[in-house]
This record gives sequence, C-alpha cells and structure tokens, in this order.
Amino acid sequence: FTPLGVTMHMNASELVAEFVRRIDAVLSGGMADPYSLLNDNIIVTIIGTTPLSGSYFGVEELRQILVATAALRIRSGRVRLLDSLGEGDKLGAFLEVKAETRDGKIYNAAGDPSGCFFRICDGRIAEIRFYPDTTQVETQLYGRAFVPSAAPHGEIGHS
Repeated sequence: FTPLGVTMHMNASELVAEFVRRIDAVLSGGMADPYSLLNDNIIVTIIGTTPLSGSYFGVEELRQILVATAALRIRSGRVRLLDSLGEGDKLGAFLEVKAETRDGKIYNAAGDPSGCFFRICDGRIAEIRFYPDTTQVETQLYGRAFVPSAAPHGEIGHS
C-alpha cells in the first residue's frame, strides 16, 4: 500500500478482499476508504428490479446515488468474503451481506451468499456486478410484501 491507498502490487483476489474488508469496516461504523480502490470510471451494476437495481457510472455517481440511497434504509451492516475464483483481471466472489435497516429489520438474517463479479484494470476495481437476494431487498429494506406468483404445486385455485 502507498499512503493514498493505491494498490499496484495486489493481485485481483487480494484487491477484492481488501475492498470487502473496507466496505465491512464502513458498514459496521468504522473508518475506511473503499473508494480509493476503485477506478474513477467504475461501472457498478446491481442486478434485479429493486429500487437499488441498475448501473452506476463513475465514483461520484456511485457515492451520490447508490450509496446515498442505500444509506437512507440501512443503519449498519456486515459483509464478508466467503470464496472467490478468478484468473487475471476477472474475479467471481461469494459474499455474505447482512444489514440492519433503520426500522430494525434484518436483511439476509440467514446469511445466504450473494454472487459478485469484479473486473480489475490498472490495479483498481473497474467493474462490479452484484447479484443480491432481490426478495430480501424488497421485503426487508423496502417493506414490501412477498406474494408468490404461483399456487402450491403449480395448481391454480388449490389450497
């Protein structure tokens, strides 16, 4: 590490592990700078159709839209790197993400893993695709009711 957090000597798995560690520190109330590990032109995509889903272009859009919007709902949280697999500048990871909402609900109380893809460019993270549990986002973070789309065993009208 240099004093500015530039990570030119880390491989992809080390860089992602450090990024996850810093996100965890911030979510749990500590001090850390995950942004210094990101390419200025990063693309972050939250997969799904939730209010947080979509693509965010650049560090400032990430901070001012995604992070600011999530902060309206999330009081605290934890994130842990469970496993990663990759080669060269691409890395897939399983993350355990848990959060407590401002109204006391728990996102992902069971600790189910979420998938995440990272692409590295010039020693920084240039792309993130996060695959959250969208039902948990909708029900726990946004208080929406989950209504199954089909009756049990696929039979309409069967109780």
